[in-house]
Amino acid sequence: ASFNETLRFNENMTELDNFFSEAGIEKRIIKGINLGFSYRFINKRELDQSYSSRHRYFLDLSFKNKISDFAFSYRTRLQSQLNHYFLPSEKVYGNTPQNYWRNKVSIKYSPAKKYNPFLSAEIWHPFSYAKGILIDNLRCSAGVQYEPDKKNSIEASYIFQKQLLQKNPESDYIFSINYTFAFWNSLP
Repeated sequence: ASFNETLRFNENMTELDNFFSEAGIEKRIIKGINLGFSYRFINKRELDQSYSSRHRYFLDLSFKNKISDFAFSYRTRLQSQLNHYFLPSEKVYGNTPQNYWRNKVSIKYSPAKKYNPFLSAEIWHPFSYAKGILIDNLRCSAGVQYEPDKKNSIEASYIFQKQLLQKNPESDYIFSINYTFAFWNSLP
């Protein structure tokens, strides 16, 4: 089980885009294969500079393999997110669920040191498949993870995220800082 806090900045690190808390559990199925479930509470910056909340739930299946000092991983995720919104002009509150299937590949260089650089790429598949869109988001990350011990880790990363197959696709350039505390590595 683990708990983490994350801050994500955009606009050349001048704006806190979102911050979130996450709690999760993970069960080792067999060596190299894990199943996990997590909940994330997100505060996301809106265009009017206010923050709205989101609740995200996800189920992960991950495969990991280490070859020499390199750790390779593939994660597939089923995700549901509930977005709270308010339309001031119409005085309407509401919730909009968004459901995705996400797939991520990663490589981490992890010699017997506490600093571990990594690269990852991820694609997002919306369950709605609106207008025939099968993949609507691409995310690439590069960063370094610092692990002072087996229970604590701090991660700094740069994330490039781009909407795909949209009329006016958005691109995000994000700097992320994450702290994770692991109560234990995997359920027995």
